[in-house]
Amino acid sequence: MSILVVPLLAVLCTGCARPINRTAERHIREALPQLLGSARSYQVRVDGDPYNTVHGRLARVRIDATDLMLPSGMLLSYLHLDLHGVVYDMHRHQLVSVASSTFRAEIGQDSLNLALAGLSPPGEHIRRLNLNLYAGNTVNITGQRVVLGVGVPFSVTGDIALASNNKVQFKPDTARIVGLPIPELVVNFLARHINSAVDLSSLNLPMDVQTVITSPRVLTLEGQVDVSRWTVGTASR
Repeated sequence: MSILVVPLLAVLCTGCARPINRTAERHIREALPQLLGSARSYQVRVDGDPYNTVHGRLARVRIDATDLMLPSGMLLSYLHLDLHGVVYDMHRHQLVSVASSTFRAEIGQDSLNLALAGLSPPGEHIRRLNLNLYAGNTVNITGQRVVLGVGVPFSVTGDIALASNNKVQFKPDTARIVGLPIPELVVNFLARHINSAVDLSSLNLPMDVQTVITSPRVLTLEGQVDVSRWTVGTASR
């Protein structure tokens, strides 16, 4: 009889974990709009022993945000946070500490185009800007440079890479306007605004970008995140 009791208790405890962990998930989810900003949806998954969860010690917390609006105005199509060793004050709804955390952020091609829409460097008139992302960290920008009232097509191609300061940098390698080089002013202007558009520093989380990858229509950033701005104390309870 005792041989059957042990596995039965294990099953019952596993069943108890989800209702308890779901309560923690709800508390965290309700706090996310203030911590991260407005998003179309937030999903939270808490894993760990229910006894520890009740006492605010969460083995793992996964957060998924869809269409997250950054303070800079850039729309992140997707943000994933993976937190390990989380200590959370269940009564005050406040994070105390996190042992380690990583992130993955995705910026859609359409969001980047919105960030570039209507922009022109001083003394220039640029219209019909269109940015395209390709595999292999390749970016192509097309548009028209208005010269004497005529829109002359141009194309700028370059790579997306990590700069020495762990920020994303667009590096143009070719810039042509009907077969001729276009002014450096225009190229530098476009590069500067792309770099600014993919800067995640406006998010209320210091992010250490370690990987940047492009695929058709999507720019993906991965790395570590410091959630200390969310903490209100120490891990001691």
